[in-house]
Amino acid sequence: EQIDGRFRHIEHASRASQHYARAATSAARAGVGYLIVRPAYVDRALGWQEPRISSEPDPLKVVLDPWSTETDGSDATFGYLLNTISQREFARRWPKREARDFGDTDSTRNDDRKSVLIAEQWYSETETRNVIVYTGADGEEAAGTEDEYWAACQSAGAQLPVSRNYKDRHQAIRWRLMSGADVLEELRNPDGTPAAYPAD
Repeated sequence: EQIDGRFRHIEHASRASQHYARAATSAARAGVGYLIVRPAYVDRALGWQEPRISSEPDPLKVVLDPWSTETDGSDATFGYLLNTISQREFARRWPKREARDFGDTDSTRNDDRKSVLIAEQWYSETETRNVIVYTGADGEEAAGTEDEYWAACQSAGAQLPVSRNYKDRHQAIRWRLMSGADVLEELRNPDGTPAAYPAD
């Protein structure tokens, strides 16, 4: 019930019903519709984020992994969402970056253009993490990452006994925003490495 309530809250805050309808309409007209889930800050001071649901009205702006074979694209390893913004907005947000269209690696467009094509990219990478199997405060066996284990120890007020640990491979989703010349924005960890999406 708590999880269902959480989902309903996210849908309400996102006005998800209109996005579901738009994606369904796009699917009926063009054969495909897209929903997009991004993290949004609800308290920047505390770093709290929540998922927000949106939709893309133009399915031609979405480019998925051409080697994906599943009908829903669930096996895709990367995808792009293309958008155009004005040159003025580009200069305001990234004043030291070259306003070059995404995909235009040779800078062939004339300087009299009024917009710049940029692309959001989501891509998947395989990561290896250490998983700890331990006995929880309730006596039940549990497994989690090192951070989750130490959080459980802190909650229990004692170091919980560990039975074993092992290496686990998992897929991490990463995000970046690009022009034809630069990576404009990218989610990164405090140590400078690319962060999984959404950021913790």
